[in-house]
Amino acid sequence: MYNHGEGMEILNDKTRGVDQARDVLSGLFRQILYDVNINPFAWHRLMERFMNNPRHMLAARGRSRSSLRGNMRKALLNTTMSWKMFERGIYFLGPVEATFTTTLKWGDGRVTVHSRTINLEMVGVDAANFGKDDDDEE
Repeated sequence: MYNHGEGMEILNDKTRGVDQARDVLSGLFRQILYDVNINPFAWHRLMERFMNNPRHMLAARGRSRSSLRGNMRKALLNTTMSWKMFERGIYFLGPVEATFTTTLKWGDGRVTVHSRTINLEMVGVDAANFGKDDDDEE
C-alpha cells in the first residue's frame, strides 16, 4: 500500500540503498534511513505528519498533495543531495535536534573534531518548492 512511486524501492532495500548513493550527503541520509528503520510504512507516516503540519500551509499553496509527495520523494531519495536538501531531509525525519560532527585527521598526527547543531525550526522549508534548491532553474 505504501510502496507507490519512483524511488520507494529504496525503503524496502535491506541497506536502504546506501551503496547506490553517489555523494556523501545522500549516503549519510540513506544510512540514517537504515539506522532508524524507515521503511515504506514509516515514510508514509512521516509524509502525513509533514503534509498536515500547519506550518506548511499546504491548503493555501494550491498545490496538489500528490504532486508535493512526489517532489519530496524524488528529492529525498535521489542518489545525490545538496546540503540544503540534506537539511530538509533531516527536518522531514523529525528529530528534535541535529548535531553534525566532522573528525579530521591531519598529516602530523593531530585529530580535530568540529561540531555544529542545527536549529531545525530555522530550516527553510517551503512546502510548495520542497524538491528544489534555491539555485535550481525553474
